[in-house]
Amino acid sequence: MKVFVKLIAQVAEGIERPEFWVFLEENSTLADLLKKLEFERRIKIEWDKRNIVILINGRSAEFLGGVKAKLKDMDRIVIMPVAAGG
Repeated sequence: MKVFVKLIAQVAEGIERPEFWVFLEENSTLADLLKKLEFERRIKIEWDKRNIVILINGRSAEFLGGVKAKLKDMDRIVIMPVAAGG
């Protein structure tokens, strides 16, 4: 299966192409995707929920099971920093 990944703002710094497809095994989870990004693309995402927001098809991954959230073919994943106001 494949999922579309979009990195935004500081998360995309130093990345030549911040939007790309990732191929995963069927029944993969968000944790599987994050591991694959780290090992194959050298993109380390430390998702501590305070500094990074991850959306799966526009919904917060936090409410879809966190790193255990199941991904499906053609899902759209957005990884971005938490917006801060002041």
